[in-house]
Amino acid sequence: MKSAVKRMISTSLVMYRKRGSGDLHLTFDDGPHPENTPIILEILERHSAGATFFLQGDQVERHPGLVKEICRRGHAVGSHLFSHRSPKEMSTGDLGNEMERTEGVLRDAAGVAVRWVRPPYGDLTVGLLWRTIRRRQSVVLWSFDSEDSFLLSREQIFGKVSQGHFRTGDILLFHEDCRHTVEALPRIMDLLAARGYNLASL
Repeated sequence: MKSAVKRMISTSLVMYRKRGSGDLHLTFDDGPHPENTPIILEILERHSAGATFFLQGDQVERHPGLVKEICRRGHAVGSHLFSHRSPKEMSTGDLGNEMERTEGVLRDAAGVAVRWVRPPYGDLTVGLLWRTIRRRQSVVLWSFDSEDSFLLSREQIFGKVSQGHFRTGDILLFHEDCRHTVEALPRIMDLLAARGYNLASL
């Protein structure tokens, strides 16, 4: 099903890979996280790497200072909607409210104008696509899923990434609220650097 959607939808509207990019793109969902986000930022800085954070509106409300810090360090941010509900479970009105609330709290926290939206679970709906078109935004999904929400240890997460066959422009999915991801991240960064990849935000 997803492959059919990829063929039908313009890449300017839904992005699975970043066309024309010579980099890999790490992305982190579900933050900001009060304990893990600062550690992730330090790891990225040590490796001179950029990343993109798809932030959840209710978490932004709780931790606006972390949004400022993400932006201060030169990383990109996007919307992961407000409450992590799937767009498939929401009415048109609820979806619009989730998008608007998230845009509002990101603007209040760090003056961020939302360019990219990643729906929870990667769930696409006509309503979501229509609203992103009207806002001149793009939906960003991923070409590689680390499966860190399901794997049980840093060794498993590292093993999953080490088996990946990446192309420049690939978008890699991780989650800020997974402790195992934070623990695996330094080795992952070293591995990707050893393979010659540059890691940049979108």
